[in-house]
Amino acid sequence: MFMIKKLLLLMLITSTLFALHVPVIGEKVLPIILEDQHDVKQTYENDVNWVLYAPDKAAFKIVEAFFEEQESDILQKKKALLITDVSAAPSFVISFYIKPKLRSCAFEVLMISDDLSPVIFPSKAEKVSLVKLKKGHIETIWFIENVKILRERLN
Repeated sequence: MFMIKKLLLLMLITSTLFALHVPVIGEKVLPIILEDQHDVKQTYENDVNWVLYAPDKAAFKIVEAFFEEQESDILQKKKALLITDVSAAPSFVISFYIKPKLRSCAFEVLMISDDLSPVIFPSKAEKVSLVKLKKGHIETIWFIENVKILRERLN
């Protein structure tokens, strides 16, 4: 019995490691298929130049502050996607706190809400990953620590 548990644990760890592939510069990342804050599945296959990836709450606060000073259609104008990772939160927190808060945003927020999501971007704690795409491939990645730098990079 102990060996079976050990084998199952090893299989789980191995499958998790292989599932969490983080793309690198030059790698194709489109299409991106995720649900937005309104529970609508969104598919982006082409015509995306930027991805703003907020892996945690601190990074999302940087993004929120940036969007407060922008026009509501900045994502469309820049051909950009905003993706946040809420998978670390329990499902009841996502349903009763995070989604209602995100629904009040004037911009679309795509959400990674479980550990099995195929979409993962390079990240650093408390920093926004700003990913520049060219024809669906990663061209450059910046790790942004404040609104000023995010504004400079996107403009």
